[in-house]
Amino acid sequence: MKPPSFSFAASLLMTGIWLALSGFGGEQDVSHGPTQTDEKPTKQVAATPEVLRQGKAVYQHYCWPCHGLDGAGDGPVANTLNPRPRDFTAALFKLRTTGFGELPTDADLYRTISRGIPGTAMPSWKQRLTEDERWAVLHYIKTFSKKFIGAHPQPVVIGAEPPDSAASIARGKTLFHGKGQCLNCHGKNGRGNGEFVQVGGILVDARDDPVMPRNMTEPWRYKGGHTVKEIVTRLSTGLNGTPMSPPMAPLDELSEAERWDLVHYVKSLQQPKQGAGQAVIRAKKVKQDLSLDPKAGIWKGVAELDVGLTGQVHVAPRNENPDVDVVRVKALYNDKELALWLQWDDRIKNTDFEPSPEKKAMLAAKFGQTYPVLYPADDRMEDLPDGVMVQWPVHIPDGPIMPHMVQGDSEHPVNLWQWRADWQEDDAVHAVQEGNASGYKAAPKVQPTTGWQAQGKGVFEDGRWSVVIKRALHTKDVKDIQLETGRLIPMAVNVWDGANEEFGLRRTISSWYFVLLEKPPSPDVYILPILGFSLAIGLEFLAIRRAKRKAA
Repeated sequence: MKPPSFSFAASLLMTGIWLALSGFGGEQDVSHGPTQTDEKPTKQVAATPEVLRQGKAVYQHYCWPCHGLDGAGDGPVANTLNPRPRDFTAALFKLRTTGFGELPTDADLYRTISRGIPGTAMPSWKQRLTEDERWAVLHYIKTFSKKFIGAHPQPVVIGAEPPDSAASIARGKTLFHGKGQCLNCHGKNGRGNGEFVQVGGILVDARDDPVMPRNMTEPWRYKGGHTVKEIVTRLSTGLNGTPMSPPMAPLDELSEAERWDLVHYVKSLQQPKQGAGQAVIRAKKVKQDLSLDPKAGIWKGVAELDVGLTGQVHVAPRNENPDVDVVRVKALYNDKELALWLQWDDRIKNTDFEPSPEKKAMLAAKFGQTYPVLYPADDRMEDLPDGVMVQWPVHIPDGPIMPHMVQGDSEHPVNLWQWRADWQEDDAVHAVQEGNASGYKAAPKVQPTTGWQAQGKGVFEDGRWSVVIKRALHTKDVKDIQLETGRLIPMAVNVWDGANEEFGLRRTISSWYFVLLEKPPSPDVYILPILGFSLAIGLEFLAIRRAKRKAA
């Protein structure tokens, strides 16, 4: 079959756009996420020859670069996407309301096409395709597998939700750690870092491609939706072709009451984003020393803001398949220093970076590619370190013009504070390097070790990094950011996940946020109310005394 007129370069461009649209950015508000009832079709459309012709035209215009001309999930960009696009010929569909191993209903397919799948390259087509076009393409997709011929799949029947109570959550936690065997994949606290993930090579899908279990604390990335109704549907139907189905996941052995308890526990694990829609990280002034220990008591109760991240796709080599999408940030300062507390989820701890000469050659070749081939995954770099970097403009701007997001530009250089897990392993004193950059075309210039004032310490615990980086407010180096109180200081965060093969420019990045070193209240704020209160009491006392004299 002759492929439609669609260049490979254009397909790659579309892929980048789709990734951006499908929820990779850390700014998605879970309170406005799609629910299972959002995309009910308003009508039924039969698979007539005319409808199938329309569906084929839609498919060949939008879908084939990922899913392939014959629907086998082997389009020109398929091997660069994680997860790989659906193979329609196998008829293994994950998001369904039907039983284990069964085909989806037309409503299931319509919903997925309309909503897309968060955390993947499958975007929502609701705004691009009309309802008739969505009906047409779903009927055309079904022609790729003979299993749909004469099939009439029916949804499973799920009863009403019982009360969500502390007792139900407790029973669900027991199931999660016991009969349900959920912690083997999802980890004891649901961060997707279970034992099977740590040993590696066990979790694969029906195509033997590696898969990662969902981080249940991030509801905005649930592929099938994050409401209790949607979660209980996943537990009742499984995800065909993945470990999230019998026999590996014994979901069929759970009663409906047990599934509801498990759902209530999973729902309790979800953590909504802190400070959604805000862009200012407020640093309060304290008198005590700023501890480098992320678990120190000084950090308890400090206001926090979740900074959204997305794959670095501005320049090559791009990161089209990021995993970390949010960093939680706190800030404190005293008369001498500013300290930033940064925390993000990471399934696997990576602290090594000692590649062999062969690995170094592979690293140079691989990280020169913008769109690396992910399948087969037999040449993965397994010794890349985790890390985080804070990026500041060298000079606090007076206007709205900011440096380029990726290491600044020639007119707007940036100051960089970078912590890396392997540096900490080798030398805890110099776990943070300071540097400067004036663009992405050259590697950042690391400042001389004798001039480093930034310090840092990272702690990895249960699938989560917590790192504190601190530095003097003012330095003598003109290449350093000078931190001033009362001003909005632009700051961006970059993260590297070694297990996700992120290194160099292949990283996750945030947009520009702002750090505000709040000025302590003026003494007048306290003195004037006290004086006013005292004056009022004095006047009242005089009035009472005068009234008594008149009465006498």
